[in-house]
Amino acid sequence: ISKFLYGSKAPSAARQQAVVQTGVAAMTPKTLGEEFNFPDFDPRHGAPMNLDHYVTLGRSGLRVSPFCLGCMTFGDEWKAVGTHEAESLDVLAAYLDAGGNFLDTANVYTMGHSEAIIGDYFAGSPLVARDRVVIATKFCGNMHPGDPNGGGAGRKAIMHQLEDSLRRLRTDHIDLYWCHFRDPHTP
Repeated sequence: ISKFLYGSKAPSAARQQAVVQTGVAAMTPKTLGEEFNFPDFDPRHGAPMNLDHYVTLGRSGLRVSPFCLGCMTFGDEWKAVGTHEAESLDVLAAYLDAGGNFLDTANVYTMGHSEAIIGDYFAGSPLVARDRVVIATKFCGNMHPGDPNGGGAGRKAIMHQLEDSLRRLRTDHIDLYWCHFRDPHTP
């Protein structure tokens, strides 16, 4: 996956390991194990967690990969950042092939194309069932400029954004649906 994350300028294995060790240096192995409900994890011995060493998401009972695949840049509508659909599908396939099962997107990522790419992948892939994957998406971003109810955290906006996300994701349910940012107009 690092090939897809870094392209041809991937940092060396030693540099990647240093980043992992630095990033977890403030936490003890015991704290990490409690935080992720994975007691065997000990950063002093490398990072033995594979994508298929599932952890419990909070107290929900939902089992997810220890690393969630962020899909913000799936699609190239933002011009300055993003990946073409084919490359996005390759990243998604590599993540799922490695045992990953947790995807994160949002209604506004690449103007909705990120959700559509994920939906198209599962609709066209008989090898990976949609129900095997935990899909998280977010609401609050306004997809309809000029419409005061086109985004935000009001009931009308949430219901409309949910329907649009379900249509783009080509699914009948979303596993984790959450507010992307604070809406100053909704208490």
